[in-house]
Amino acid sequence: MTVSDETRERVASDPYCDYLGIELVELSEGHARTRLAVTDDLLNFHGTPHGGAVYSLADAAFAAASNSHDETAVALEVNMSYLDAVETGTTLVADAEETHRTRRTAEYEVVVRRTGSGGDGGGSGDGSGSGDGSGSGDGSARDGSVDGNAGSGSGGGSGGSEDGERVATFRGRVYRP
Repeated sequence: MTVSDETRERVASDPYCDYLGIELVELSEGHARTRLAVTDDLLNFHGTPHGGAVYSLADAAFAAASNSHDETAVALEVNMSYLDAVETGTTLVADAEETHRTRRTAEYEVVVRRTGSGGDGGGSGDGSGSGDGSGSGDGSARDGSVDGNAGSGSGGGSGGSEDGERVATFRGRVYRP
């Protein structure tokens, strides 16, 4: 079964997303991708994107994926983990995937990744020592290969969002009344 044109149009024309600049890039049953270019008007007083803007991007993908079955779905609970900040000019992409579904409830995981910035240069070793890695190897091995989405790790220039560095993880559960 595919997503109806009516549902696709309703999700794509969300006024709040339009206000923030969030675009619906992909929509299929149980999956959605949204995109947001980080601009100066989305920054907080630290000069990094406001957590609410990043949350809104993830929530938009969550809402689109959870309503993709042509049934109303409303959030029961959500959790957001912020992993890294980004700069103005960066484009963020949120990929939502349905991980569990019953007749009345469903669970989703949304991964927010950076896909480009002005002068980042891509490649591996992106931020070797600037607060990006004081953990267990946050770099390309985990982010590039665990996903299993498409392609092999290089991500180059044309929309390699699966290969971008993870910025946040969002998990949510919905109820279908």
